[in-house]
Amino acid sequence: MSTHKLSLEEAIQIWILRWLGEQKQAIILRFGQNPLRVYEVWTEETHKGSREIAMKRFKKLHPKLAKTTDFSPHQPKRKLVPRIGSASSDDDQPKLL
Repeated sequence: MSTHKLSLEEAIQIWILRWLGEQKQAIILRFGQNPLRVYEVWTEETHKGSREIAMKRFKKLHPKLAKTTDFSPHQPKRKLVPRIGSASSDDDQPKLL
C-alpha cells in the first residue's frame, strides 16, 4: 500500500469511479491506498468540496447517467459501537457484579 497523500484530482477521480459503479475494493486497489484514505475522501474528512467538484465534472462527462446517479454523501453501512470501558459507553453499560 502506498503512503502518499491523495491529491484533489485523485479524490475527484475516486468519486467519479464510485458513481460509475466501480467496486470499492477495485477503487482502493487502483490507487494503491490504505482503505481508510479512500473512506476519508468519501466522508470528506480530506479534500472537502471534492464531491461537489466531481459532481459537476460527472454531469458534464456523463449527462445521461447523471440523471439517475445518487450523488448523496457517503453513509457508512456499519454502525460503530463504543467499546466497553470507553468514556462514551460507561453510562450505557450495565455494571457487572
